[in-house]
Amino acid sequence: KITDIEKKRGQKRRRLLATIEDKNGNSFQTILDYVFILGDAEPYISLPEVD
Repeated sequence: KITDIEKKRGQKRRRLLATIEDKNGNSFQTILDYVFILGDAEPYISLPEVD
């Protein structure tokens, strides 16, 4: 789920930074352009786990 979206100053393009939290509580950050929502409260798809 997306936990935060913040606007970065001083950058011309890709100024919105999204913080995403996975089901294990790990947080990741990426630009909002790379975020694609699938589902409301629960995801509509699942991806295999990497060993």
